[in-house]
Amino acid sequence: MLLRKADVARRAAPQQHVRVWDSGQIGGLVAAASGWSGTAGAVDLALRLTVINPPPPETGPSGVTVPPRISQTVYELFGGFIAEQGDIPVGVLYTAVRAGRRAVLENPNDANAYLNLGRAYITLLSSSPEKSWAAQLSQLRRVRQLQASAALNRAVAINPRLAPAQLELSRLYLSLECLDLAVHHLRAYRELSPRWGGPLPEDPRTKTIDTELEQLTKELERQKREFVKESGQLAVSDRAMLAVRRGLVREARDLLLTSDVAAFGAQGTDLELGLLLHTGRPGEVLDWMVPELTGSLGDFTFHWLRAQAQSALGNYEAADAELVDLIGLVGGLPSASLLGSEVGGLVGKSLLDQQPGGFSIAQLISGALSRQDLAGRVLEITDGLKRQADVYVVRGLIALEAGNIDRAREAFREALQFSPNRSGGGQLDFNGRRVAQACVALIDQNPNLK
Repeated sequence: MLLRKADVARRAAPQQHVRVWDSGQIGGLVAAASGWSGTAGAVDLALRLTVINPPPPETGPSGVTVPPRISQTVYELFGGFIAEQGDIPVGVLYTAVRAGRRAVLENPNDANAYLNLGRAYITLLSSSPEKSWAAQLSQLRRVRQLQASAALNRAVAINPRLAPAQLELSRLYLSLECLDLAVHHLRAYRELSPRWGGPLPEDPRTKTIDTELEQLTKELERQKREFVKESGQLAVSDRAMLAVRRGLVREARDLLLTSDVAAFGAQGTDLELGLLLHTGRPGEVLDWMVPELTGSLGDFTFHWLRAQAQSALGNYEAADAELVDLIGLVGGLPSASLLGSEVGGLVGKSLLDQQPGGFSIAQLISGALSRQDLAGRVLEITDGLKRQADVYVVRGLIALEAGNIDRAREAFREALQFSPNRSGGGQLDFNGRRVAQACVALIDQNPNLK
């Protein structure tokens, strides 16, 4: 039985050796004892006793007093547990996102509505369980960042004097290592008067912002100088990629936009569309992505970019349709129910190909090739299934955001079919596995998560 989050938060950093147990602590131990068994029970007992009555500190090698090793371990576990739970329940923020979507739908020219929507997405990534989920599933982090960027860019497009939106964009772009855009929006924020929400001259934080802006501007100028020195003889797509690596994202985007697509090919097209998404222009991405682009981008990249753009615009049904197309594209893989038969057939063929019958060179080569084909096909199936399972998880998360709980539950369970719980092992360890498990538990505990 795990410790409750409230207990963790209250005792995460005790300042002294506690000797007195209150009735709640004793009651917690008694209640937990009924579920103690085996190794897990012993661990739970050790954690509870360490939190309630920590052992006295020890003297380290240098003579410095340090907490005992068991206490250090417990507090590290506490920190990880608290981080995974998040400060704000994810359902509260999904409600805020849906309210924001309704507000911008009712009034598309309300800059404050877009600001609040962007903040909701940023808070999802920074203060809810999605912070932990995004660390495991990079696709989720990307979708949330693009959604925040689209909302905040729309806010400043409607009202450039909306200071909080300029500041939020600066922080977002700094986290994305888009140095030129971070400086641009931080400078725009600093130049706004307090009347529009800009910084107050007497506020100590204004001096901090001025110092930060000065340092970032110097770094930006250095990166521009280095870019000019290194990019002279490069092709357009290579110059754009170099600009991105140096944090000159707006320069890379504008370079590609002003160049003929024939000058940078498929790689440059993929980069250009990704930069448009990062800079809050998902509508243009959808306008550009005609079916003819599938030939150069590939079906998977084509539908994934469209899914991100639709998600950034809040077009949930269209985004879901793109994700469904993605799931069908992953390598022509067998369904989860037929996967065992597929792999069994491959193993059987490999064994038959290696039956003894002589030791000719031809047979040795045939056997080696058969083993290589088996390993290659199994690896191909495994990688494809991981990608497919992760797409299911992303689909479930978008459905949760939209309030479509039945679709979300179905998507998460489809993903977990590739990783069944069984004592003999053999589960597919895809990136979003723990996310899917956490979301299924969340839905089961809160069936009306709308």
